[in-house]
Amino acid sequence: MKKILILVALLLMPSFVSASTIERNVKIQFESESNTIETKIKFRIKDENDYINDTIYETNTKGIFNGKISLDEKTYYVEIVDIPSNIVSYTTSFEVTSNDIVHNVDFDEQQGLISIRRQGIFFLNDTKTYISDIKDAKYQIYAKEKINSYTGKKFAKDELVGTVTTSHGFASMELPFGKYYFKEESIDDYFKDPETYNVTIDLEHIYNDIYISTLHNPLEIESNIDYDLCLDEDITVDDKVVATKGTCYGQKDKYYVPYGRYILKIGSQEQVINFDKSNHSFEFQEDCPEDLIDEDSSDRDDEEDDGTDEDYDYDEDEDDDNVSIKAEYNGTGLGSIEDDINVEDEDQENTNHLPKIQEISNNVEKSSPNVTEISNNKMPVTSSRTNHYSLALSGLMFIILSILKKQ
Repeated sequence: MKKILILVALLLMPSFVSASTIERNVKIQFESESNTIETKIKFRIKDENDYINDTIYETNTKGIFNGKISLDEKTYYVEIVDIPSNIVSYTTSFEVTSNDIVHNVDFDEQQGLISIRRQGIFFLNDTKTYISDIKDAKYQIYAKEKINSYTGKKFAKDELVGTVTTSHGFASMELPFGKYYFKEESIDDYFKDPETYNVTIDLEHIYNDIYISTLHNPLEIESNIDYDLCLDEDITVDDKVVATKGTCYGQKDKYYVPYGRYILKIGSQEQVINFDKSNHSFEFQEDCPEDLIDEDSSDRDDEEDDGTDEDYDYDEDEDDDNVSIKAEYNGTGLGSIEDDINVEDEDQENTNHLPKIQEISNNVEKSSPNVTEISNNKMPVTSSRTNHYSLALSGLMFIILSILKKQ
């Protein structure tokens, strides 16, 4: 009877345990098309209904698993456990047909992008600007935190991640999820951007576009005279004329204009200047006229002045019938000026000379900074000399009147 029960049990076993469920050699390799995997990956195996067991399997640091797993001859699926948000994985299946199973699982890490658009601004005229894409602007990108990438990219905090250079105004770098910062290291022709830019790459910020623009390096002109700055050639950007010859910018201390040839117009004169990297600052100063009297000369005039109001130098021209007296202004005061007094016309009123006197007075006031020039650089006359001429004049007048009475 016992033997009969054992035989029945053996006959019924295939309905409960599949004869194909055996321990098999399994190799599962996680692969990435863009990067080499350098981390351990945890996974489980399931069939169409459920997981085959409660075991969580783990690869080595290269993403490869080698081991023995009890499997039937059917279809199974590989599922990554605790997959990070930046991991892209496709649920893949494999068929068990032999005792040695090799299966590759597509595995990739989601990358983010830092994209930099670099532009420069210069003026076409007083109000209109032009924005140009800049090449060869260099940027260095650093890790703001410790970054561990599943695909082998690992960076310490503040470590240099990479350097990018713009071409036609654009530069970009693909990076794993994490926090970064970058800054401009060098640029030609335009002001360097002093800012430090912080960027976070995650599922909500896969693409990070940063736009940067600054003004062109200035053309600087220092001058004490009025002028106008004008283009002396067409300005071409990317085979396109953006500013034409003859465009003028007025007078400023700094011009944020492109490199080129310009004309500095000073009255009827023109001065050509070439604005480039090595020539960007120019100075134009008007020379002082040579006939200006220096301050020492003016000081000497003041020291020799005795303070009298009548500071005029008299010249006497004597003929038989005519005597004229002239006054020359020596720069110390107007006083009372009479011009060309003719003794023959002594009955004529002095008011006839007022227009000319007024003309002389106006000339002195307008020219007062250089009044010494009007006096032909003559030194002031002392009061004793003035009294001497007055006495001589009085005697001369007396002689002339006596002769006229006798006639």
